[in-house]
Amino acid sequence: MFKKRKSSDPRKIDTFIGKETKMSGSLNAKGTIRIDGGFEGEIVSQGDVIIGGEAQLKARVTGRNVTLGGRVEGDVQAENKLEILNKGELFGNIHTGTLAIEEGGYFTGLCNMTGSNKKNFAPSQESEGEQTADLTRDGAERDDEQTAPGEAAQKSPMPAEKVGGERR
Repeated sequence: MFKKRKSSDPRKIDTFIGKETKMSGSLNAKGTIRIDGGFEGEIVSQGDVIIGGEAQLKARVTGRNVTLGGRVEGDVQAENKLEILNKGELFGNIHTGTLAIEEGGYFTGLCNMTGSNKKNFAPSQESEGEQTADLTRDGAERDDEQTAPGEAAQKSPMPAEKVGGERR
């Protein structure tokens, strides 16, 4: 009499671009997209976008949730969450509700997070005049100013010698 409504399976992939495939242009979809190959252009999905570990994109990516395991050169907009996996690399700007970067993942660009509990955020007076630190891939702060010999060791927040994963 009544038909049971099927719920959408979040693991279901509606559009797949294999690792031996290279495409360019504009890709628009309602469901989940997975890209393991190359893509240049724009990707827009009302569902999730999964960028596999072998993927190489030069594209603007928009989706509900975006998972990045490969390399993207371009801006990413994730309505809910952007997750950069341990081998993922993003060279571009981010606009997302939530950002997660696994250890080993890399991001360079600007990030705008719009999580619901962040809407009323206002910087304190102490931090208004501060500038953002420029970090290198290994997380060490890069100092663009010239320093006298021996002065850099005094400024460094981390000891210079690291043995067996322990700081000494």
